[in-house]
Amino acid sequence: MSHIVPTSITEVTSFKDFLEQYKIIQIAVAFIISFNLNDLTTNFVAGIISPILNALMGSNTNIKLSSRTLKIGSVVFPIGSLIQSIITFLIIIFIIYYIYKSYFQYLIVKHK
Repeated sequence: MSHIVPTSITEVTSFKDFLEQYKIIQIAVAFIISFNLNDLTTNFVAGIISPILNALMGSNTNIKLSSRTLKIGSVVFPIGSLIQSIITFLIIIFIIYYIYKSYFQYLIVKHK
């Protein structure tokens, strides 16, 4: 079984330069963080926000927000999952905005 092994220090340096130039490590870290942020936010909305909204609606608190429906005439609209997705999306956008803003403020301070 053959392994791919760099033949020289130049190739290792070239690979390192590639990683730095295209910020591959930062992209990978951002991808992993965003995936986990989505999971965390979805569970936060389902476990904290939805029960609070159910309590405020004054209805049966055993019904999940994602199961809520709106009935107009004979048509039933499953709006609960849409509302839950909108709340999750807004929380994620809010967090990303503040991370982005904080990062660029850090860069400005760093370069002064």
